[in-house]
Amino acid sequence: MADMAQGSSKKNSSDKNSLGKKPTGDDLEQNNPTSITKSLMTAFKPVNIFFSNFHVFVYQVSRGILGGTLIGGTEVCLLTVEGRKSKKLRTVALVYIRDGEDVILVASQNGLDADPQWYKNLLVNPKVDIQLGKIERQMVAHAVDIKAKDTLWPVIIKEYPGFEKYQLRTNREFPIVICKPKKIGPSNPALRRKEAALA
Repeated sequence: MADMAQGSSKKNSSDKNSLGKKPTGDDLEQNNPTSITKSLMTAFKPVNIFFSNFHVFVYQVSRGILGGTLIGGTEVCLLTVEGRKSKKLRTVALVYIRDGEDVILVASQNGLDADPQWYKNLLVNPKVDIQLGKIERQMVAHAVDIKAKDTLWPVIIKEYPGFEKYQLRTNREFPIVICKPKKIGPSNPALRRKEAALA
């Protein structure tokens, strides 16, 4: 009987927090490792933006010699897309998967609950510029449907398992984007201005 009472006492105490109260939904959420990770990512967002911009700068200056691969050999590209509101060119460094001449991108944003800005921009302006090392190509981006994603997802996480870890952090389904080489025709006006400036 003493053992049973002691066990019951332990059970009741484990149901309480340090203040002697039962944990609420908010307490459980705050102690959730995924929630803590998101909170840290949000808190350090300015730092992440700085290092992201620095990554892009180093990649551009070195023509992909530096910043073109992550530790472990995962390849990184630069995506340049016109801002849907500002009409200015926005460049980000992203992990990508090759599929022949196509480039596959995942709008993971490291598992945050909102789609990244680059994804929202290319939905409005699908003509993009992709830099793979020294090579820059004009491409046309489009988001795949659910059926195509179900087919691509196992291939994607095999190439970069980190995406599966990021997906576990959020209920948001990551959009998958395929960039295909642009056919001959008018290019994005903002990208034309970039080409003229480099000429």
